[in-house]
Amino acid sequence: MHYRKEIDGLRAIAVLAVMLFHAGFNWIAGGFLGVDIFFVISGYLITSLIFIEISNNRFSIIDFYERRARRLLPALFLVMLACIPFATLTMQPDDLQNFGQSLISSSLMANNILLYLTSGYWDIASEFKPLLHTWSLGVEEQYYIFFPLLVLLIWRLSPNRILTIFLILTIISFIFSSWIQTIDKDADFYLLPSRIWELGIGASAALFLFINKGYQASLRTRLKDGISIIGTVLIIVPIIFFNHDPELLNVHRLSVVIGTGMLIFCADGKTILGNLLGLRQFVFVGLMSYSLYLWHQPLYAFLRISSLNEPSNLAYIVMLAFTFVLAYFSLQIENIFREKNRVSSKKFTTVIILSLTICISSGLIFTQTYGFYRHYPELESNYSSITHPTITNPDTHFLISANQNLEKKFSSTSSSNKLIVMGDSFSSDFINMGKVNGFFQNWSLVKPKYNCFNYSDIDNDAEDLILESDLIIITYRLLEENLQRKCLERKIQFITNNQKSFILIGPKDFGYNINAPLRQKIYSHKAKPNHDIEIFNSYLEGLVNKNNFIDLIALIGSEDRKIPLFTKSNKLISYDRAHLTFHGAKDIGELLFQHPRLKKLR
Repeated sequence: MHYRKEIDGLRAIAVLAVMLFHAGFNWIAGGFLGVDIFFVISGYLITSLIFIEISNNRFSIIDFYERRARRLLPALFLVMLACIPFATLTMQPDDLQNFGQSLISSSLMANNILLYLTSGYWDIASEFKPLLHTWSLGVEEQYYIFFPLLVLLIWRLSPNRILTIFLILTIISFIFSSWIQTIDKDADFYLLPSRIWELGIGASAALFLFINKGYQASLRTRLKDGISIIGTVLIIVPIIFFNHDPELLNVHRLSVVIGTGMLIFCADGKTILGNLLGLRQFVFVGLMSYSLYLWHQPLYAFLRISSLNEPSNLAYIVMLAFTFVLAYFSLQIENIFREKNRVSSKKFTTVIILSLTICISSGLIFTQTYGFYRHYPELESNYSSITHPTITNPDTHFLISANQNLEKKFSSTSSSNKLIVMGDSFSSDFINMGKVNGFFQNWSLVKPKYNCFNYSDIDNDAEDLILESDLIIITYRLLEENLQRKCLERKIQFITNNQKSFILIGPKDFGYNINAPLRQKIYSHKAKPNHDIEIFNSYLEGLVNKNNFIDLIALIGSEDRKIPLFTKSNKLISYDRAHLTFHGAKDIGELLFQHPRLKKLR
C-alpha cells in the first residue's frame, strides 16, 4: 500500500484535538470529535490493506487478526499495567473498583460496552477514569473482528456490488445513529452499530479509490485544493465552535466525518493541504498518535486524582509534554512488537496472555474487594462492620436501604403525622439522615415513585398523597434540563395551590476530589461545592418563599461556603462527592434536623 504521509498529519490533528479537549481547554469545545476522525481513517486504512491483499490472493484472516493485535495490544497493555500501581496508591474505593471494571473490560475489548452499561446518574466523573478513552479502542477492535469476515462474504457472493453494499450499510448505520440518539444518547455514543457509518465513510472512500485506480491522480489539483479546503472547514468549525445542544451532535459528527473523507479523497501530496499535513512535524505527531492517545487520559486522570483542587492549565501543559515523552518510548515498543523477525508469534502470544492475566486478575481483585474498602478506618461504621458484615459496598447499600420498608400509601388507620419525601437519590439521603438519628418516630413516611430527574410528573395517585400529607420534603442534587425544572415547578405550584406545608432543601456537594484527602488523610480538608451545584442552589432559592427553603450548603459549610469532608471523629462524610456515608448521614442529619422547620420531625 502506498504510504500517504498526509494521513499521519491528519492523525496528528485528531489526537491533538482530543488531548487538548480532555485537558479542559475551553477554546476547543468539540475536541472529542477527533475520535470521529480516527474512525474514518481506520476505516480507510484497514479497507485499503484488505483489498490490496485480496487482489493479490494473499489475504489471510489469521494474519490480519495477528497484525491488528500486534498494532494495538502491546501499547495498550503497557499503559494498563503502568496504571495499576498508581491506581492502587491514589484511588479511593469507589474509583478503584470502577478502575478494576475498566481493566477487565478493556482487556476483553469491551470498555465501550461497560461505559454504556454504567453511564448515567450514578456514574463516576469521567475525568477521574484513567481508562475512559479505551471505549474507542473497543469500537475499533469489535469492528476489526467482523469487518474482514463481512468483506470476504460480500466479495465471494457479489464482488461487483461491494461498493454499493458498503454505502447502503453506511447509510443504514447513520439512520440508526440518528434514531437511537433520540432515545438513548449513551448507546449512540459508545456502541459499534451507531459508529459503523463513520468507519464506513473511510471504507467506502478506500474501496472507490481501489476500484477506480488512478482516479485521485486524474483530478485537477485546483479542484482537489478546493475540496480539501472545504473538508478542513467542515472539521475545524465543529471542533472549535461545538454547540452542546444534544440534538446537533450528529450534525457536528457528520460534518467532521464528511470533512475527513474529503481530505482523504483529495488532499494528496500535490495539494496545499496535503503538503501542509505532510510536514514532518505533523507526521512525527501522527506516527505517535496511538501512543499519545493511550497515555494522555491516564496522566490527566492521575493528576486530578492526586490534586485537592482542579489542576491549573500549567499542570495540564506539563502533563501534555510528559505525554509526548512517554508516547515516544511507547512507540519504540510498538515498533518492536510489530516485526515478526524481532518478536515471534509464540513470544508475542506469551506476552499478551501474561499481560491479560495480570490485568484481569488485578481488575477482579479491585472489583471484588470494592477497592479495598475495608482497609479504610475512615469508612468503618456500625452499619458496615456489624449490621451488614458481608456487604461488599456498604455505602451504596446504605443509600439504597433508605427506601426499604417504606409504604407507598398512608395507612387509613394510622394516627401518625404524614410525611412525604420526594426527589432523586438525595431524598434517600434525607431519609437516612432521619433514620440513623432515630427521628420520624411519630411520622408515617411515604416516598412516591415520581421523580423530576426522570421526567416523572405528578399523577392522580400522587395528587391524593399530597392532599393527604402534613409535610412534604423536596430535595434534588441537580436538575439541568429545562423539562426537569418545569416538572419541579409544576409540582411546587400544585402543592402551594392546595396550601400544603412543604420544605425545599438545597443540594450538597463535597468538592472536586475525594481521592487525595482520603488517601493523604487530610482530615481538616474543606471542599468548595461544584459551580453547577451552586447555580442550581440559587435557582431553588429563588423558586420559593425563603421560609420554604433550606440552604444546606450554608448550614453545614463555613462562611465561605466550603464544606468539611470528614466528621470530627475523622470519618468520611461522602463516598462519591454527593451522597452520604453512615457517619455523614448521622452528623449532617443531627445538624439539619435542628432547623426550626424540621425540629418537629425529631
